[in-house]
Amino acid sequence: MSTSGASLHILIVDDEVGLRRVLGEVLAAAGHRPDAVADGVQALRRFAFDLYDVVVSDVHMPGLDGWAVARGVRAMRPEVGVVLMSGVPIDGPRRGTAPQRMLEDIVWLDKPFAAADLMTAVERSLKPAPPGRLTGRRVNHTSG
Repeated sequence: MSTSGASLHILIVDDEVGLRRVLGEVLAAAGHRPDAVADGVQALRRFAFDLYDVVVSDVHMPGLDGWAVARGVRAMRPEVGVVLMSGVPIDGPRRGTAPQRMLEDIVWLDKPFAAADLMTAVERSLKPAPPGRLTGRRVNHTSG
């Protein structure tokens, strides 16, 4: 559950089946209601027909990547929390193109991460951040 005690409906988007399963188990154990899909196309289809509180998506996926998922989420329901994950550093110039960097209120989560990091990222995605402050939303790892 979230710090407010609410059970969140969370959409997990990752092309790695093992990670989808583990993320779903961690979120379910915390009292949330996770759904998982394998790619961005499935994510946006599911998102269009179901109400989610948070979307947790890998950045690098075939087809529609995490940036496209985040843009779609923002276009449909800008109040939904977005967490983007990546096993490739996403600092500095690798953060994306100008249209990608314009996305606001995105929480960044570097793979690998601990369960506590995931829960922190989900919580932070629900809190308003100052416009354009992408770097202020990064989750620091609790494990080395």
